[in-house]
Amino acid sequence: MSASTTDDTPTDDTRPTGSPPRPAPRLPAGPDPRPPAATFAGDVEIDLTVDRPVTSITLNAAELEITSAELNDGDPDSGYALAPTSIDLDPDEERVTLVFAGTIDPGPARCTCRSPASSTTKLHGFYRSTFTATTAPST
Repeated sequence: MSASTTDDTPTDDTRPTGSPPRPAPRLPAGPDPRPPAATFAGDVEIDLTVDRPVTSITLNAAELEITSAELNDGDPDSGYALAPTSIDLDPDEERVTLVFAGTIDPGPARCTCRSPASSTTKLHGFYRSTFTATTAPST
């Protein structure tokens, strides 16, 4: 005998003992909620200390594309905020170099970078992996 709940979800009270559970409800028809490439975008703020006058800053960037960046000293009233004149990605070395028009003086600084990216399976950066336990976890 089947009955319906108030939300029209069927229930089955007459399944034989040992029957497999009912399948989970399916998602409604429409757009697939899973992103096709597991992409994301985000900003990162890196606090750093400039030890000597420089015109560029090199960062590790395994599989990242930096679309914009800014270097500032954290003082919104009388400090500086500089955008690089170029953002040079070296995928072989997994680095990105931010090149500035002028010299950056020694002192504390904050570098903000924006990056669209996708998760990877290479176990570095923002990655995705699958794991199947071969034994039950102990409690």
